[in-house]
Amino acid sequence: MPGNFERFHGRDLVFCDSSAARTAHKRLFDFNKDSYFVLDDTSLVIDNLSEILASCNTPSPSCPAKLHIVMAWSNMLRLATWKTEKPAVSGMVLTFKKAGIGSEELQPFLSGDIDEILPWLYYSKKHDALRKICHIAKDMIETRLDDFSMRAYCHLYYESEDRIAASSL
Repeated sequence: MPGNFERFHGRDLVFCDSSAARTAHKRLFDFNKDSYFVLDDTSLVIDNLSEILASCNTPSPSCPAKLHIVMAWSNMLRLATWKTEKPAVSGMVLTFKKAGIGSEELQPFLSGDIDEILPWLYYSKKHDALRKICHIAKDMIETRLDDFSMRAYCHLYYESEDRIAASSL
């Protein structure tokens, strides 16, 4: 994180992977504009979050009170698996199963791109599965805190609809 992370100590930090995600979150929650941090390089999602969490685990923590994470689909899946690379569908089968998506439902997508699954989930009204994926990402983040001193909330931003499609709230 560029050296300005300390300014979020004890406050809410809204960590977004795009300006559009920030705008969608602000429409729903109307946080102060200073609460938002937008990544310049989305390939560094895990690295940046690791830095935030490490600062919360130091003897003199400079931790936000709450961390709202607003991410597009592939970045939310990176968080759910805590891997830096974009996941393949075949590598997400267990995560999708935890979210209530059966193996047979995933069959048509196994040889495709992971991004093809979100429209199917969204337009098939499988919102509970989307919420569960947000919860899996939230749990992945919170388990990396030594004392659970910070609450994390994950919000899935769906670019095609320009809105928050699901949340761990």
